Amino acid sequence: MAFSKGLGSILSRSPSDVVLLSALRTPICRSYRGQLKDAYPEELLSVVLRATLDANPNLPPEHVEDVAVGVVLSELGGSKAARMAMNHVGFPNTTSLYTVNRACSSSLQSIAITAAQIRTGMINAGIAAGMESMTRNYASRAIPTDLWPELKDSPVQDARGCIMPMGITSENVAARYGVGRREQDEFAVESHRRAATAQARGLFDEEIVPVRTRFQEVDKQGNKVGDERPIEVTRDDGIRANATLEALAKLKPAFKSDGASTAGNSSQVSDGAAAAMLMRRSTAAELGLTSSIMGKFVAATVVGCAPDEMGIGPALAIPRLLGQLGLENEDVDRWEINEAFASQAIYCVRKLGLEKAWEQGKVNPDGGAIALGHPLGATGARMASTLMHGLRRTGGEVGVVSASLIWIVVLTFFIIKEYRLLVKTFRWSITIYLITLGLVVPEILRAGLIVNGQEDLHWNAILAWIAWFGLTVLAIVDWRFLLPAGGVPVWLFSRPETRVLLNYGLVKLGWLDAFYSPMWWMMTRNSVPSFWSAFRPLREGFSTSVVGQAMSTSVSVVRSMISKPYIPVRG
Repeated sequence: MAFSKGLGSILSRSPSDVVLLSALRTPICRSYRGQLKDAYPEELLSVVLRATLDANPNLPPEHVEDVAVGVVLSELGGSKAARMAMNHVGFPNTTSLYTVNRACSSSLQSIAITAAQIRTGMINAGIAAGMESMTRNYASRAIPTDLWPELKDSPVQDARGCIMPMGITSENVAARYGVGRREQDEFAVESHRRAATAQARGLFDEEIVPVRTRFQEVDKQGNKVGDERPIEVTRDDGIRANATLEALAKLKPAFKSDGASTAGNSSQVSDGAAAAMLMRRSTAAELGLTSSIMGKFVAATVVGCAPDEMGIGPALAIPRLLGQLGLENEDVDRWEINEAFASQAIYCVRKLGLEKAWEQGKVNPDGGAIALGHPLGATGARMASTLMHGLRRTGGEVGVVSASLIWIVVLTFFIIKEYRLLVKTFRWSITIYLITLGLVVPEILRAGLIVNGQEDLHWNAILAWIAWFGLTVLAIVDWRFLLPAGGVPVWLFSRPETRVLLNYGLVKLGWLDAFYSPMWWMMTRNSVPSFWSAFRPLREGFSTSVVGQAMSTSVSVVRSMISKPYIPVRG
């Protein structure tokens, strides 16, 4: 499929766009001992499907035409149980459902297929989801037990490699591409640190749907302890905030006696579910749901790899899709790359040239599957949820999610897109414009005031103009890049109302007030607001200061360029 190329193209809007209205997930919990161990996969699915309807209250359930559910381990492919769960929470029989199995990318595939259905006109709205209970269904370790014997002894190595234990494929990647034990442990510790920080700051709260279920405590031998009790699960329970390099270094290899992959630097076996609501933009407008749009689905692709190198798909798929879209790594604000094992995640980061992005916190900034867990069929949709909420929280625009399948999404949040696209596309033009404006406008104000006999208001006018113009600078300059990595007070900018103030409010107030209010007041009324009279001592000191003289000199240069004399005015 041919794609429109370039950042400007993918940031543009069209009625035919495929947009996401919500992206939610359950907590991800450890299998066998975690808080969701007694829940059924379809039970978890029912929670996120119901939450998807609740998150879009103006959307009648009958407008959801199809539901795609990624699942790897459930009996009969999970289709019957998933359909029962869908009907159970209020969807009508006119809504159809099917399941998808593409291993770790199953729910990413469900998102990609749903988007394709919408794009081709097959449906107007659909839900893409994923579910998995590895507690209940991981007995075979995701390897078929009833297999045609001839395949087990196939002379084709790649055929035999398809049932190779995943841990051995991790060891293959580490050995072939030089990923050592220490760096795998370091990567794992950082994943836990980032996830623990995000959890402590409440960054997962908006994406997590609480689950009310049952819990039966057991001892190390699996024997019941006490009675089963009802619980409400609200947090991921696999994150180890106290993980240290020293502790991980003590763990024995899990898959080979001389290997490097351990229980500490591999993804956790987990239970969970996730779901995303997708719709054609024009349909969202017709239903009055435009304000609920989180982002635009852009494109997806798949690339195969050798079966005995499981997990390196992102390193192959991402360059292909970025190339098709005419994008560079620098155009992407956030990456979510699956951490099945530290070995494959490190290799992918290196191969993609994302080492610096990793250090800057653009790759898995809130941790990945090593810390959060990896419920196979649900992981892709979980990553999508974390991506969407993370982009919205930080003001990013373009995000990439990848396991073996990759898709790219563009964030939409109020009017952020328009002015950020303007800044990105015309960055240098705007810079030159602002510099010129900063030099010329004070002189224009002074000239107008002199004409009206108010020469003494010169510096008051400049101070008033600077105050309003400052709002404009804050509105169009990306303040995140003015601070060192890790220096942004995330807690301050994590609330929706703060984002609206910073982005929407400053744009409107900045542009309108900076160029109309001061000029209109001072040029037509020959005065400034009385509030500014309090600044007279300040302006008197400022006018005689080095900075004031430098400003006067700068303005003089501008005046000389247009052949008009200028005499600096003292307060």
